[in-house]
Amino acid sequence: MQMIVFECRTGTYVDIDGGGFVHDYIHKHLAASRPVFTPVIEEINVHALVAWTGVDRLYTALLHAPAPAFLVDLDLTLSVTRLGTVLLRFCLRAPGPAREYDGAMEAATLAVADALHRVFCVFPGA
Repeated sequence: MQMIVFECRTGTYVDIDGGGFVHDYIHKHLAASRPVFTPVIEEINVHALVAWTGVDRLYTALLHAPAPAFLVDLDLTLSVTRLGTVLLRFCLRAPGPAREYDGAMEAATLAVADALHRVFCVFPGA
């Protein structure tokens, strides 16, 4: 596996500006995961990007559990559009015989994807 992409939808407008919901949530609750936030990119779909080099810290921040060591080799780019489409692009850095996408990596990837889905697409009380 070189890349796996998950798509989800918020069902509502999302504030992706610097200082908006995505920026504030990422920097308030996930700062320890060392995200890189790129606000509003004007393309066909206006979106913001949040990138993590290695999702080990993000796993720990979201799940409050120690991350499996192999997550240091898994990168993530989160793309959020104003119209509420959320894309999660997981990419295995330097794939090869030493590190292949296996059941343990699948479980960890799905746990991170599910947690981010809950942050951006599932609203309590909705």
